[in-house]
Amino acid sequence: MLRLVDHAVELIYTLNEVVDADVGLSEEYEQYTQHTQHKRIQGNCTTHQDILQLLNFVRKHSEQLERRGLDTRGYNLVTLLAGSKPIDNKEHKFSLDKSREYDANMDKIKDQLDRNAYLSMVGSSLLPLDEQQPKPKSEYKQTKDELQVVTSVIASMLAVATAIWWAGGSINPIYKTLFAFLGAIFIALVEASLYIIIQGRKTSAASG
Repeated sequence: MLRLVDHAVELIYTLNEVVDADVGLSEEYEQYTQHTQHKRIQGNCTTHQDILQLLNFVRKHSEQLERRGLDTRGYNLVTLLAGSKPIDNKEHKFSLDKSREYDANMDKIKDQLDRNAYLSMVGSSLLPLDEQQPKPKSEYKQTKDELQVVTSVIASMLAVATAIWWAGGSINPIYKTLFAFLGAIFIALVEASLYIIIQGRKTSAASG
């Protein structure tokens, strides 16, 4: 495979336009290139055989093409192949596949951005019901959160009990123990109440 420069591509496109305007030339052009890789050279990638067949066609019909306004002097190997570079067929196919994959991914991203922008204007009430429902936490995640809450409450109870014990000074140890125990129970009730309130608000927000 060869990658042609822009000037050569422009010459080929011009020839295709002139040939397409004449039914007889177009049919013969198709027959001329029927043994090549392409029925009609398109784009900037072609083969050396395609170029040779194209030049044979131009030489045979040069007078007829010139009557239709085509300057055939530029149709030679030097002009068409100047600056061209060989490319591997696998590399060419790979680049096309990557280009299609890129376009498909960009289309998906654009669709998602458009959808997010639309939902930000109308809210989530128009979402399908299965998408409106909050996704449940995994059992592991839920258990981990509960253990963290219990650990936090126990740590607070120990901290309050220790503080009350040391603040008691020379008071009877029995009373210090009782006050420390009551303080620990009190802080546990406070934290449990706060946790229940916060969870209730989260549930209400998710269901609303």
